[in-house]
Amino acid sequence: MWLTYRKAILSDCDMYFEWVNDPEVRANSFNSTLITREEHDKWFNDVLVDTAYSLFVFQDDQGNYVGQVRLEKIDSLEAEISVSVAAVHRGNGISKEMLKISSDGFLQENPAFIIIANIKKNNASSIHAFEKAGFVYKGESPYGNQPSIQYLKSSI
Repeated sequence: MWLTYRKAILSDCDMYFEWVNDPEVRANSFNSTLITREEHDKWFNDVLVDTAYSLFVFQDDQGNYVGQVRLEKIDSLEAEISVSVAAVHRGNGISKEMLKISSDGFLQENPAFIIIANIKKNNASSIHAFEKAGFVYKGESPYGNQPSIQYLKSSI
């Protein structure tokens, strides 16, 4: 599948709100509580201007919005990555492609960084996607007081 991506803009706020509160996205998040509109709008507006964040929106070759990847620089050498795919587009390998494209692009611009993915142990589809996107298994590590698996990707 052919995908294009761009940085998120303010008009993407509603789409991100819909995605973040999708039941499967909430279930696979370390904080599974529904996000209120007010919380989301504040977060989205803050993140758009915060240089530590890169929000990428992906579209398929038909122009359909299929999902998003978020990268957050957590210090001068590490960034954390997360991904979500729109419900109607799940199950066809899109997350792997989105992760590969966005992480490779990020590492080209930030070659000294290591990208960290923290994944719930029971999230087999995400584990598979990160592995297929070139992330390497690091081990089990508690994250957000929950059992998780950590994967890493670097340009080295």
